[in-house]
Amino acid sequence: RAHVLESLSNITRIVFDKTGTLTLGQLRVKRCIPTQRQFDEQQSMALAAALEKNASHPIASAFLVDATQFFSAIDIRQYTAEGVEGQIDKQLYRLGSVEFVCKIFPRTIPLSFSASVPEGNLQWVLLGSEGGPIAWFGLSDSVRSGIKPLLSYCTAESINSELLSGDASSAVAALAEDLGIQDFQAGAKPADKLARIHGLQASGERILMVGDGINDAPVLAGADVSIAMGAATDLAQTRADAVLLNNNLSAIAQLRSIALKTGKIIRQNVAWALCYNALALPLAALGMVPPWAAAIGMSASSLVVTLNALRLNR
Repeated sequence: RAHVLESLSNITRIVFDKTGTLTLGQLRVKRCIPTQRQFDEQQSMALAAALEKNASHPIASAFLVDATQFFSAIDIRQYTAEGVEGQIDKQLYRLGSVEFVCKIFPRTIPLSFSASVPEGNLQWVLLGSEGGPIAWFGLSDSVRSGIKPLLSYCTAESINSELLSGDASSAVAALAEDLGIQDFQAGAKPADKLARIHGLQASGERILMVGDGINDAPVLAGADVSIAMGAATDLAQTRADAVLLNNNLSAIAQLRSIALKTGKIIRQNVAWALCYNALALPLAALGMVPPWAAAIGMSASSLVVTLNALRLNR
């Protein structure tokens, strides 16, 4: 969008989503911990694969295994930033955040179960049914290239950085610590993210939001300027002001440098045009400049402005 170069010059904070933005979004199951004897790891994976068969969110890729010969799910529904549910053998199953899955548990399941997330710097999701919890899945992801150069640039330019993730796990804190991001929030739903952005803006900050998922669409639209990853969902890309086609986050530092240089050259050209016209117009009005000299002078002035703007190509 047209305002991107101007808005980037004024940002005071850059806010990142986690999965698919700071990380590649290529999740893999590193650990599977069954919670019931009648379900082993293979059966638990098969149930999860049946629920995630046609899902579009990044977590689904971790369960793309050929396990549909064991289970087949129907009436599948996706809940943004929460998880997925479906019917398997006439019973309701859910896979996703602890709070989301616990809502279908019998009342006999202790409420304290929601706080019993396994330890480890993994992104934990829970599989459960109307009968209770079935298995924990610990997911891992790789950090995207270019993030550390971008964060170093932000530090040098006195731009604050923040991690705002919908993942409710210790993986968020671990990633923030690894990258040196002091401000972070886990388990943030779309409304929470938007409220955080509006709160920062109310305090006078100008926000650059970088995200990729459907749940990032509201906050991408609400930020002062926003960038969606090249592999982002269509909804995220249409709500963002720019799209990072090469998925390399260090390009954002490059873009802001170009934005600052663009603003500087625009100010130079405006100053030149004002000074030139302030000098040339009175002389021309008094008849002190012949028409042929005025024509050469105007052409020369336009040429100076054009050549100065071409320095942006360097």
